[in-house]
This record gives sequence, C-alpha cells and structure tokens, in this order.
Amino acid sequence: MSRSIKALYADCEASLSSIDVTVLDGLRDSQIVLVGASGFIGTWITLLVAYLNETHGFRTRIRGYARRPERWLAEVGDLAKRHPEISFHSADVRSLAGAPTDAHWIINASGSPDSRRHASEPVETLAIFGEGAARLMELAERSVDLKKFLQFSSGLVGMAGPADSRLDASQTYVNAKRFGEAVCAAHFTQRRLPVVVTRPFTFIGPFQALDAPWAVNNFLMCAARGQPLKVLGDGESRRTFLYGSDAAVQALLQMVRGEPGTVHNLAGPQSTSLADLARRVAAMAPRPLEVRFNTGRGNIPSNDFVPEPDESADDFGFSPAFSLERALERTLSWHNSGEAVSPR
Repeated sequence: MSRSIKALYADCEASLSSIDVTVLDGLRDSQIVLVGASGFIGTWITLLVAYLNETHGFRTRIRGYARRPERWLAEVGDLAKRHPEISFHSADVRSLAGAPTDAHWIINASGSPDSRRHASEPVETLAIFGEGAARLMELAERSVDLKKFLQFSSGLVGMAGPADSRLDASQTYVNAKRFGEAVCAAHFTQRRLPVVVTRPFTFIGPFQALDAPWAVNNFLMCAARGQPLKVLGDGESRRTFLYGSDAAVQALLQMVRGEPGTVHNLAGPQSTSLADLARRVAAMAPRPLEVRFNTGRGNIPSNDFVPEPDESADDFGFSPAFSLERALERTLSWHNSGEAVSPR
C-alpha cells in the first residue's frame, strides 16, 4: 500500500473511532451507485468504503460515475488496483447509460461547488443539479432493491436571503440545489422513494485544490508558498469546517441510519472567524507570515456560512475526529509532501 493510501486509511480509522462500525452494517454485501465519484466527497466516500472492505470485511461494491474518472485514478489509482469491487465509469449525471438497476444505495454528489463555474456557466450549472437529480430519480424508480437515496444539496438552501427585484444569475447554484431538493421531495411524497437529503457546509482536507475559490484554500496556498495571507474583509465572517474522512463517515451514517424524507446538515460542530482561521494557518508556516485584512475591492460585508442550531438534529452518535487545528495540519502536510496531484 502506498504511503498516501496508508495515511488516508489512518484518517478513515480515526473518523470511525467514535462509533460502533456495526451501525453501518447495512452496507455489507451491497452495491452503491456513486455519481460525482471524482469530487472531494465522492473520493472520500470511496476511500472510506475501501477501508471498511479491507479492514472490516464489508464487501461493499461501488460503481462510480464521473465526467472525468481519470482525475480520480490520478489521485488514488493504487486504490483501484487493490479493490476490483470498485469501478469507475465516464458519464454525465444527465445521461447514465448502462447504470445498474440492482443498486442498494444511490448517492448523488454530482456537480462542482466552484462558484467561478457557476458564474461563467449558469445554464450548465442549473442543468447538472436540476436535470441530474431528476435523471437519478428515474434510476431509483427502476432499482429493484433500493434501500436509500442520498442527495447532496447545499447548506445555502437553508439560509434564505432577501427576495431579488431583478433576475440574478448569481443565485443559480443555490436555486439549482433547492430545485434538486424539490425533485427529491416530490418523488418521496408521490413515489415513496427512500430519499435522504444532506446539506454540506465547508469541507477541508486532501483532494481540495489549493486554487479553489474558498478562503481556507487560499490561506493554505499562501502558507505553502510563504506569502502573506490576504483576507478580503475584516475577517469577522464565520465558517464551520469538516475534514474529509469525518464528512464521509457522517454522510454514510445519514444515508444508512437516516429516515426517508429527512434533511440533515453536514457540518463541523463549531464555527470560527476567517480572521482566526488565517492566524491559525499563518502560525503553521515554516516562518512567520503576515495576515492582511480588507484586501478586497470596496466594502466586503460579513458573510457567515454556518448552520442554524437544531436541537432535534441526529448525529447518530458520531463525533468528528479532526479538530480544526488537526485538519489544517493534515491538509497542509498532504500538499507539502507531494501526495497531492496538480490541480485541474
């Protein structure tokens, strides 16, 4: 096993430590259709299932779909060689020709969360998230022994903003995710499909490109290059962070243990300000780095991205293994060690 896979397996083991692995026994000897397999969460789910197979004898099969499966193979190709029960196929979520109808679990993690792409390709964004969800519902209806369908939405859906008086394509992503949830709700209500929705917030960890348009990635890239960290506003905006292996465990728990028709948040347990985040990252650099504030053009208002407290939320006994400090250290180490492939 390569050094990178060993380290990633160690992450999976740590993230599973707070639960009894038998709570995921529903995955044993079953098949998962995973759409969006080459993305951040898709890669971590695949790694976690491979770890469960190798260490706990789950014998779970994954049939992964991505528009560019070669990206996944470039990053964790050793895993594919070790696990013939995991296969990857090139396909667009809107045209899954040849997808099996004997899947026990379907996971829709398709589409890019990159805001740059949403801004430049709003029509494509809407089609992937909207038409893609509808297409997968057709596959779910044909599946003969479907246990659960997990739809990845966005934490933005639960954070309604003021109504716009003009058409605004900048809201395409959240509206597309909202429509995806509406598709799920309709099929759950009318067709009784066992759908569970998860709303991700901010992730962190290996397989995120440092040039991705999120503050933590930019901070880590500056730290890796020995450059000053630039905060666009005053740093008061707050985020929660969930490490990749923690996110994968929590998502599978929501799918396996969640009641059909429920909506769950997929977020870290605590929030931190971007100012605190920048200072933490700067402190990890080999030499002291300056943190600069208000580097953006004009007045940048605070913009929190944290879930509302929900006392009724069910965490299924799971506690994230990676604190923010540990997640930052692990991610920076992964990029500095050369385990990461070049961003695409």
